[in-house]
Amino acid sequence: MQVISTSALPIDLAGQVTAAVPGTVVQIPASGHVGIADLDLHDADALVCLLLDRIDAAVFARAPKLRVVANCAVGIDNIDLEAATAAGVYVTNTPDVLTEATAELAFTLLLACARRLGEGERLVRSGTWTGWALDQLLGVGLLGKTLGIIGMGRIGQAMARRALGFGMHVIYADPHQRAWESNTHAGASIAEGWEGPVPSGPREATGGGVNGPALPDLKGEEVGGLEEEFQPGTGPSAAGLREATRGGVNGPALPDLKGEELGGLEEEFQPGTGPSAAG
Repeated sequence: MQVISTSALPIDLAGQVTAAVPGTVVQIPASGHVGIADLDLHDADALVCLLLDRIDAAVFARAPKLRVVANCAVGIDNIDLEAATAAGVYVTNTPDVLTEATAELAFTLLLACARRLGEGERLVRSGTWTGWALDQLLGVGLLGKTLGIIGMGRIGQAMARRALGFGMHVIYADPHQRAWESNTHAGASIAEGWEGPVPSGPREATGGGVNGPALPDLKGEEVGGLEEEFQPGTGPSAAGLREATRGGVNGPALPDLKGEELGGLEEEFQPGTGPSAAG
């Protein structure tokens, strides 16, 4: 029996396989990744691959003995399932291996934005920091804020657990209306006005934070009529954004936003002006 991996792995694949099936030949790159086109699959019984590897009918034709494709990824978008079925090949994936890591990174970004960590890091590295000031890079606290989650799957639930730990209120919407295992936990609730794959009244819920220009990146069948409510150029008003962010969005961030969506905000916040001590 022969097992081939397209990539070096952070586990002892050879040890695990030979312990389970003694005598198996396990072929693993010494480092990095080897393209599927550069591998001899003629005698392979099992293939361990990454999402980088396109596994299709041409690959199965090169591997007449292949019976298992083990994909090191949550999804299986890189594998032609119809071709695998026709070739009699089983396909496996790793559905929960990155749940916590993804949630940790997402929450890291949330904290970094709220507490302006990127700005602080750049300020220190620039050599222009002159010392502590009462109103310097105050940012926004998470305690008491609301986190909205669209899609309460494994990662959504992991995000909710972290948000509740920081004292946030969590609302969520899910296309399958699945009940969260910790829904009875204080602070978590299904978004009001549920009517489909996204909460109804999203303009009110987000203050226009999701608008027309973002919709082409969404699949139509998942938008649930949202494209009719959000039109290009309709974004949050200056007053609404000020209230929602408590001054956390300021001049340096404005070039990343389109002027016509700011509702005059660009005139009020100038580069270098952050939240005041009173705010």
